[in-house]
Amino acid sequence: MTEETILIVEGSPDIRLGLKSILQRRGYRLLVAENGEKGIRLARTEGVELILLNTALSKMDGFAVCEVLKNDPVTGEIPILFLSAGTEVKNKVRGLRLGGEDYIDWPLDRGEVLARVQTQLRVRRLNRELAESNAALLEMQVRMEENLRAAREMQRSLLPRHCPVSCPVQAAWRFQPGQRVGGDLFTIFPLTGDAFGFYMLDVSGHGVAAALVAMSVARALDPASDSGIVVRGRDREEIVPPAEVLAILDKQFPMERFDTFFTVFYGVFDLKSRTLSYSSAGHPPSFLLRQGGEVDFLDKGGAIIGLGGALPFEGGMLSVRPGDRVVLYTDGLVEYEREDEEMFGQDRLLELLVAHKDMEPEQFASSVIRDVQSYGNGITPADDQSLLVLEFTGAEMA
Repeated sequence: MTEETILIVEGSPDIRLGLKSILQRRGYRLLVAENGEKGIRLARTEGVELILLNTALSKMDGFAVCEVLKNDPVTGEIPILFLSAGTEVKNKVRGLRLGGEDYIDWPLDRGEVLARVQTQLRVRRLNRELAESNAALLEMQVRMEENLRAAREMQRSLLPRHCPVSCPVQAAWRFQPGQRVGGDLFTIFPLTGDAFGFYMLDVSGHGVAAALVAMSVARALDPASDSGIVVRGRDREEIVPPAEVLAILDKQFPMERFDTFFTVFYGVFDLKSRTLSYSSAGHPPSFLLRQGGEVDFLDKGGAIIGLGGALPFEGGMLSVRPGDRVVLYTDGLVEYEREDEEMFGQDRLLELLVAHKDMEPEQFASSVIRDVQSYGNGITPADDQSLLVLEFTGAEMA
């Protein structure tokens, strides 16, 4: 360990000699100043760890020296031990108020001097270590915030900006970011023939890791990629059934490899047959809201993605008519809490969907999010809130 430097500011040669004899044996580097001006100069330039300062100095007394040192950013953190023959309490209080740490009274006692010096140096080391730790934590926080901003941008870049022109639906969506970056993601895309697909997923956890997994899943589900997950065949393209898509994802994204899991709802609208086929992997129950107000729960599926193909997925299929709309959401919506920690819940959400069923999709989505936010008094949600509304129009694919 590097030897620690102690500065003795003392006008008496005898006292200086006595202090040096006590401290030199302990391996400290000792500096000596006969007056306050020299003491200030040495403190500013010599990397001093502790100052022993006599209050009774000529020209500039110890109190004045202390005040100068404590008001200087270079020397302000150096602990000061006053040396004093005075026993008046008011003088000791004055020194402590000026920033001195402690007093050593005459006559000097070897054991007391060493104990007080060692205590102040130990405190000084701990303070330095704490400052270094705080600086490291601050640097880490800055890096984390930069990473979170990057993750948020990645997440936003994957969300749809507009509905593909060829989609025979009226689509609306809302994304309300939470306090921490999550793994919510949803989109709509045309498939081969007279069909289009859509999905909503929610990766567990937060931050860059969740965003990266969401990006990987999005790449796998992109029909333009070579993954073969949603469309297969060369001579004749074939749409992969949703339940089979989820089974493939479950094998490609095992929990032990990615250290996370995700829920997902994947659906396909077929315009020729006017059917909706779908499957859900542990995702919050989605709804098919009929034009007349009836609600079909889209509850066919299986467990979360990440179990490595351990459990099968069940697919569902329903007929759709013009005016029917599918509503997908992530758990951040129904788990939104107000101040009494009561969650919004699925029942309230379903009531909202039915109450707003006659609104156009854009107004519908805005009203649902507005009412959910009103429930929580506009508090930023702990988790991302995503809502996707697709209303079947019955139109032909472009």
